[in-house]
Amino acid sequence: METQNIDRVDFDESRRVRRFKGGAQAVAFPLGGIGTGNVSVGARGELRDWEIFNRPAKGNHMPYGFFAIRAQQEGRKAVTKVLESKINPPHTGATGYPAVDLAGLPRLDSSILEGKYPFVSVEFEDSQLPVKVSMEAFTPLIPLNSDDSGIPGAVIRYRVKNTSTSATTVSILKPPSLITRMSNTPLSLMMKRGWSSVPGPRAVDPVYLLFMPMKFGQEWNTRWPPI
Repeated sequence: METQNIDRVDFDESRRVRRFKGGAQAVAFPLGGIGTGNVSVGARGELRDWEIFNRPAKGNHMPYGFFAIRAQQEGRKAVTKVLESKINPPHTGATGYPAVDLAGLPRLDSSILEGKYPFVSVEFEDSQLPVKVSMEAFTPLIPLNSDDSGIPGAVIRYRVKNTSTSATTVSILKPPSLITRMSNTPLSLMMKRGWSSVPGPRAVDPVYLLFMPMKFGQEWNTRWPPI
């Protein structure tokens, strides 16, 4: 008797695309150039399995390694949540969750991950958030071009769409502590932050990201230069 997978949504044979709900805890879509290490996107939209320290590191997580969204409609209170769907049970850790995960912060109701290498997208749903938000990410991959396919980086984009008729101010943020030294390997995060008053219905792309290992002694940047 075949066991039904409640976390798998479907498999599109024509497009070779798999879709998974946020409860698929084993799903991890790798980002990173050939031979450069990986950071994976989980089914909840979380960044996981930080294997960028010259050794296998499944399960390795980065302290405060999440993004957050704040959305405020005119005349209403702001809604602020971590840009991931809810953490899945069982919540059975002997000492609970690590403090740096901030597991008690509010998260989005649900998510669906769609993967077709080298592209991955995550669609989020939330009953309180006044906008529609999704994540798109990819790693440069050019057939027969090993140099450009081996760039030690990935691009992550969060797309926000105001589906209401009211203007909504949106911010997407990342705790700066992602810039850290672990195992003597520095990591740079270059980021374009976006604060947009969206008079909806309209879509904006407020955040573009690039993760890359750095040479020792090199300076790191937390944001793009002012435009």
